[in-house]
Amino acid sequence: MRKIVLENLEMEFIAESEIDLFLDGGEQNFTKDLRGFKE
Repeated sequence: MRKIVLENLEMEFIAESEIDLFLDGGEQNFTKDLRGFKE
């Protein structure tokens, strides 16, 4: 039971880290990737 809780916390932490990176100007890279993908 405790292990499941830890795994969920780790998943949330990873998700938050990715969001932070995205907001830190990874956002510009992300839109560039999308543009490249559309073309």
